[in-house]
Amino acid sequence: MQNASGERVSGWATGGASFAATMMILVGFFQIFNGVGAIANDDWYVVGKHYTFNLDVTAWGWLHLIPAR
Repeated sequence: MQNASGERVSGWATGGASFAATMMILVGFFQIFNGVGAIANDDWYVVGKHYTFNLDVTAWGWLHLIPAR
C-alpha cells in the first residue's frame, strides 16, 4: 500500500490503525448500551454512598448517549 506521496506504508501501521478504529467503534457501542440501560432501569447500576458525581443514574445514562463535542 502507498500513501499520497507515493511512499510505501508499513503493514503494521495499517493494521494498528484498523485495530484502533475497530476498538473505538466497539467501545462506542458499549457506551450506547450502558446509556440505554441506565435510562431504562435506574436500579441496574449500584450507586455508592460516596458517589463522585451528584447525578441521578438516568442523567448519567443521558450523558453517555449525548455525543461529546
